[in-house]
Amino acid sequence: MHPPLPSITPRICTGFFVRGLWVPEGTRINTTPWATFRDPQYFTDPDSFHPERFLPRTHPFYQERFANDNMSVWKPFSYGARDCIGKNLAYAEMRVIAARFLHRFDYTVDKDSEGWHDDLRIFFMWQKAPLMLKVTPWNAPKI
Repeated sequence: MHPPLPSITPRICTGFFVRGLWVPEGTRINTTPWATFRDPQYFTDPDSFHPERFLPRTHPFYQERFANDNMSVWKPFSYGARDCIGKNLAYAEMRVIAARFLHRFDYTVDKDSEGWHDDLRIFFMWQKAPLMLKVTPWNAPKI
């Protein structure tokens, strides 16, 4: 529900218009992924957790209501020359950890952590309180 970093590395502008406003050459600019990822101009129901929005149209759990989501703005690891050097490793680790966790456990957010994301603070990095989960083993069939 929130990007790894609160903002991406600033760039030096070469001079151009942004929404009709001239940004002079040499100006430091950057975007805040939080605001971009939560903008209803780009995403349907942006403030709710809907991982199925990232599924291909051919997937059985894909939902057509996300067809107009603008995935070209989804850049949680930045882009271009300043793209995160660890992005590919992070994606690989996330796939393995998420698959193993979801396959082996049922989980719920502990009542003490309800609204956890409402109290996040940003300095250079996120300042987060502990996220407490209640995790119970799931007796999944052995494959």
